[in-house]
Amino acid sequence: MAYSASNIAEGEASAETYLEECLGIYQVTYGPHHPETLRVQDERSRLLVRMGKQEEALEALRFNLRPKMETFGEYSEEVAESHQLSGTIRLTQGKMEPALKSLKKAHMIQSNLFGAGHKKAKATQQLIDMITKTPSVAAKQTSTDSKKPHFSAIVGRNTQLGGFKAALF
Repeated sequence: MAYSASNIAEGEASAETYLEECLGIYQVTYGPHHPETLRVQDERSRLLVRMGKQEEALEALRFNLRPKMETFGEYSEEVAESHQLSGTIRLTQGKMEPALKSLKKAHMIQSNLFGAGHKKAKATQQLIDMITKTPSVAAKQTSTDSKKPHFSAIVGRNTQLGGFKAALF
């Protein structure tokens, strides 16, 4: 793990090899859904991001999401972190819509877990607000908002309630 914290390319390559070996051992020893195995996979994803291998990191995050949900629950900090990391990777790639989708999922989970006032939820909300203010995303949101039907609290009925079609008396 010490290698993964260094920024030296040689250290990062060693860390990647080490984490892949650890991952193989953990998967055999504990299984793919064990919390320790999932933690090593997360660490490997973060290392891949630092090494500039975003696509590989995204693939690893997608692969780990279902086991994380099964192990920790759908509304867990680990799942929120996966969505957050996925969103930030897509943001660095310039893919605003998928980034926004992932970050909104992360924010929803963080708000439910910690509350909307928690520093993690606030930071994610600020990032979402920043993305929605970009011209490309703002233009798409206004065009999709105009296509949605307006909400109406009154619902029309073709038949009367109660189920009787004719008076009995």
